[in-house]
Amino acid sequence: ALMLGLARNVHRADRLLRNGVWAKNELTGFLLTGKTLGIVGAGNIGGRVGELGVAWGMRVIGCIGAPCAEQAARLEAQGIKLKSLAEVLCEADFVSVHVPLEESTRNLLDAEAIACMKKGAYLVNLARGGVVDEVAVHDALASGRLAGAGFDVHAKEGRDFCSPLAELDNVIFTP
Repeated sequence: ALMLGLARNVHRADRLLRNGVWAKNELTGFLLTGKTLGIVGAGNIGGRVGELGVAWGMRVIGCIGAPCAEQAARLEAQGIKLKSLAEVLCEADFVSVHVPLEESTRNLLDAEAIACMKKGAYLVNLARGGVVDEVAVHDALASGRLAGAGFDVHAKEGRDFCSPLAELDNVIFTP
């Protein structure tokens, strides 16, 4: 849902229309068909997201922590080509994150990793708050390095929700 919303500018269209602005001709979007979806953490959930990407006609690549031949074969059968994290980041138009929060994954997508992403790419964090450095994402979005982002997990959640990304127009949040 977040990928489709970002691709079709649903968040911006909703905001403008609520403010009385009919911007139909200004809100161009694109189809996911032909785009590359990169799955960071192509396990059970990430693998399912990859299958959806394949169904939408996307080229799907993914990475997992310690791949074995059996996992690679299973992912290949799902239409997901296994690659390194660096390859996923630099090739993907959309990067969807699905890893647990552990010491090894805390700030996995930091400023350095985000700088490796394709210019104009989109980032979707469905993992855990703390896996993605929200300040680094803010800087990449504000500079135009990233085109947009979607988050359904956050560094600060619940009643104390606070994100540096909240001021940006090219971000979709869900709790």
